[in-house]
Amino acid sequence: MRRMADITELLPPLPVGLFLADPDGRVTATNPAFGALVQAFFAEHLLAHKRASPQTIACYRDTFRLLLRFMRKRTGAEPAALPLAALDADAVLAFLDHLERDRGCSVRSRNNRLAAIRSFFRLVALRIPDSLGQVTRVMAIPVKRSAFIMNSKGRSSERTSRCSWIGSPASAAAMYRSGCLTRACR
Repeated sequence: MRRMADITELLPPLPVGLFLADPDGRVTATNPAFGALVQAFFAEHLLAHKRASPQTIACYRDTFRLLLRFMRKRTGAEPAALPLAALDADAVLAFLDHLERDRGCSVRSRNNRLAAIRSFFRLVALRIPDSLGQVTRVMAIPVKRSAFIMNSKGRSSERTSRCSWIGSPASAAAMYRSGCLTRACR
């Protein structure tokens, strides 16, 4: 089994011109620009290493477009100058809440966006081992659960209530009569 240091040596380094200067004006590998990592994520990780489908890449692209717009409104920083440290677990949670509350996205869409962000942070953990604390906090964000039911046309739909009938009304009535269901869930 390879150690983390061995794996990071196999990855090509990011171009130095894509890093931000630290407060002293020095360019370091521990202070990368968010844009450089996103570029490496799409160009190298998804296309070359993972061989992701065009649909997956389009979904991840849309996620990062929304995330960058949200972060620009939140921090005032342009996406090209956004430091990785600005994208912490609190910012990701605020973005996910924004998707549900302001944009009206479903729980399923929210979880898809979270999957894209988690995939990106897996690459960040390999490229920048110093950011493992930040990566761990983002990776610990749980997916949101929701109940899915089958409607009369055989399609699943999302329910946010505590419990819901599954299947046809006739089968629900039969389950209620047999004692499998109670009226406790309303």
